[in-house]
Amino acid sequence: MNSVDQKLSSSASSAVEVRRLLEENARLRCLLIAHSIPIPEAAQPTLQTPQTLNAVPEARKPGIATAEQRIALFRSLFRGREDVFAIRWENNDGRSGYMPKADRDWKSYLSAKDEDRKKVDHLTRTYRPLTDDVIHGHPKCAYHQNFARGSIY
Repeated sequence: MNSVDQKLSSSASSAVEVRRLLEENARLRCLLIAHSIPIPEAAQPTLQTPQTLNAVPEARKPGIATAEQRIALFRSLFRGREDVFAIRWENNDGRSGYMPKADRDWKSYLSAKDEDRKKVDHLTRTYRPLTDDVIHGHPKCAYHQNFARGSIY
């Protein structure tokens, strides 16, 4: 195969790939519209071929979804436990990990005998549920502390 034939086949395969991606884009836009999720202007395609113009449905005026709509979308895409969520922690020595977000009764814990502290901690601990406020605060790291960064993992 000479260089001209290679360029032509490469061009043809590129055109096929572009057409496939535009069709997939149109299908995903239909899904967004079906779920009443506005499409931001930055996401509008800049290149449309006549074949894909008919595939793209009439869209509403694009706009930014409200926080409630984004949270509802997040919850619909990512399912898991709603009675508890995890936070990430880091120690000064570089160790890190995840643990359930919980409220502890420190007064009971500290007043217990050393050998009973683990049991008292287990009995008095209450886990925080996954709420819309927790999800809303996630990208902003609203729960940032010295040793823990509040996140959903």
